[in-house]
Amino acid sequence: MVVKPLLKNEGKTSPSRGALKIEISTATPMVVAGQEFSIYVIIRNPFPVPVTIHSTETHIPVELSDQIWKRKWILNRDIKLFEKIEKSRSKSLKFYNWILYKWSKRFNHPSESPRVAVAVGVDKPLRDVSGERVITIQDANNIYIDNWQLSFGDLTSDEVNERLWKISKYLDGDRPVVLRQGDSTVKHFILKTSAWLFFKPISHTFQIQIQYEVDEMVHIDTIPFAFNIKAATMSTMIGAFFGSILGTIINTKFEITNWIDISQSLVYSIISSVILIVAFARKNDVQQIVSIEDFWGGLFIGFLAGYSGEDFFSKIINKQ
Repeated sequence: MVVKPLLKNEGKTSPSRGALKIEISTATPMVVAGQEFSIYVIIRNPFPVPVTIHSTETHIPVELSDQIWKRKWILNRDIKLFEKIEKSRSKSLKFYNWILYKWSKRFNHPSESPRVAVAVGVDKPLRDVSGERVITIQDANNIYIDNWQLSFGDLTSDEVNERLWKISKYLDGDRPVVLRQGDSTVKHFILKTSAWLFFKPISHTFQIQIQYEVDEMVHIDTIPFAFNIKAATMSTMIGAFFGSILGTIINTKFEITNWIDISQSLVYSIISSVILIVAFARKNDVQQIVSIEDFWGGLFIGFLAGYSGEDFFSKIINKQ
């Protein structure tokens, strides 16, 4: 059931109020590709009346995935397969479903997460039960959701839309949080980059949207939050490894049968390129001849180390 929230509040009057008090932070000061990271949203109620927090959402770029949605997807998959195993009457069918379950755990994963991430609190259930509801429309005034009878005969269209939106959010597991004056709650996103080896560092500004209700009116606050995501050091080292091999092969002056000299040259190039990567990664204020930010930067610096040999390594080290 998809219901749009009621954003207009025709016919309702309410005293003018300011925005919520919101603080946003990350669990770690440096976000690295390939690792999960959390964004915490602390919401405080500065008003003298209760505030109901309905949802905290943000759009995410294609380079990121929502790990909360992914875990919920995996949990729903496991629950459905376990229920199928339990309903199996014969041992052979149970064994077949068990093999199917093992195969699904290894290979059946979501291709990508939705582009809108939903923050959760401590009471957020992982299992998505929205797909298990049975909705029956008896007539224009009475709707049944499972065993719940909802009567809309005396409501306006806006009031019906507002109640259906709240019910939809509740069935999806988004439990409203009521904050009294001075109370606060924490919502958090768990995100991860979709790739790590060939990840290109990005700087992204999240537009975090909080939907809440005060004085029987629905409001929306949008707060920007910017931070950088850097490539993993291991990806630059892997790039330097392959780059040093390529540079050594191109600049080799040895006969093809002289494997000892070739091996020594390769080992020296690999070690020197990795040391250069570590040196650049440990010093933020170093004057770099090339930007070593990702796999391709490591590949290039490794190629230079392998192609130029000891002279290149000595010049770079002397500048540190």
